[in-house]
Amino acid sequence: MDKKGFLKTLEATIAIIIMLGFLIAILPKITNNEKAVPADVSLVQEKVLREIEFNNTLRSEILSGSTLDPINYPITYNFISDVIPETLNFTFNVCTINCPIPSLPEKTVYAKNLIISSNLTLYDQSLFRFFLWRK
Repeated sequence: MDKKGFLKTLEATIAIIIMLGFLIAILPKITNNEKAVPADVSLVQEKVLREIEFNNTLRSEILSGSTLDPINYPITYNFISDVIPETLNFTFNVCTINCPIPSLPEKTVYAKNLIISSNLTLYDQSLFRFFLWRK
């Protein structure tokens, strides 16, 4: 058996292990915190979408609307304005499944969607897109 070949292989293996250990220890850990939705934003989104989902007045207004502009949905707009804190701003649009994204600020914008398909008197399908960002 050739001891030189065995020792060179062992030496190369140890060198690779040391280099990998060095790279793992020295290189900074890359965290992806930018993609995470902050807790306060997530709570507001969930509160708004849950209320729209279960409130028949809001559902009916969204299902009966035929325009993208949030001002044309005064009950929904006023409800959201009352719910969100002063540090956040919002917009939304209501449309069928394929609708354009409204003009948004050059900031980090958090979006959530809700599909509303019907209520007790109206069978239609609308997509409610809710956009939220920090002022």
